[in-house]
Amino acid sequence: DEELDALLEQHPERVIDGVSMTSRLALRVVLGTTFPGVKEDELELLADRFIAVVKPAIRLIEKLSNRNTDLKADIERAVGEVRGVVSAIAAAVRATHARGGFRREHLEMAVINFILFGRDGQVPSDIELVPVLISFLYAGHETTGITLAWALYEMGRNPELYRTIQAEVDAFHHAHGGQAITSAQYDERPYTLALMYEVLRLHPPFPLLVRAASAPGRVPPDPETGIGGFEYPVDSVLIVSFSTMEFFHVIDALMRRYTLAFEHPERIIESTDGEAITGPPLGSIGLRIRRRRAGAPVGAATPRTPPN
Repeated sequence: DEELDALLEQHPERVIDGVSMTSRLALRVVLGTTFPGVKEDELELLADRFIAVVKPAIRLIEKLSNRNTDLKADIERAVGEVRGVVSAIAAAVRATHARGGFRREHLEMAVINFILFGRDGQVPSDIELVPVLISFLYAGHETTGITLAWALYEMGRNPELYRTIQAEVDAFHHAHGGQAITSAQYDERPYTLALMYEVLRLHPPFPLLVRAASAPGRVPPDPETGIGGFEYPVDSVLIVSFSTMEFFHVIDALMRRYTLAFEHPERIIESTDGEAITGPPLGSIGLRIRRRRAGAPVGAATPRTPPN
């Protein structure tokens, strides 16, 4: 919110790249939900550093896939910077634990527990944390950001859909005193949930985490309906979706405070990473963002439908 407010103060009419914006917002949400208890200003600094370091490193990997082998110095530098980001995240988690910032349920969360206590009494080194944190945080926020960007695109194409989602966001937060949504409340948001499902059907990013079971186990049935329980053997392939909660949080954070005017600009778009993009690149979504006026009717700023 503070970052968008500052942008609006300085450049109220700037058209920005919605893909870049949703990616940054999703990373903030993923860090906040993965590391509750870590101070917000620390999370913001970590998010900025993560974006500045990890995304360029991913681009280097893409160049390697094109058999560009003259990258040794760049790769060594990128690896050092990525390790530095992971060390900073681990240090923030350990410092939060040392000052008593985590509640008991926080210490039971998988990532926090692994950073602090490891497995079988072996606390992982920062180097050992690199594949865990980078794959988890990068995949978790990038897929969510892409899904959110496509959701904005579909609302830009359909002003009635935009007004419907806006009305549902407002009604939900009015009924719950502005509290953040939980997974138990998804049924109160049928249109937003339907929007997410349809976006994933039409524009799937990579919303799944695939793992092989190292031991047999059991998934309990739904406690209310008794449906869905099953057992699985060792080496079963488990597929988990992790985009839903972040999707709701970012949609709500945007639509409670701002109106979104959608553009299809044949012009320069300003990304929130500070880069200028000439024309609409593949997947980009031009946005004008304005603060919602107190008491303004839902859909007061009608999205612009991009030309065919």
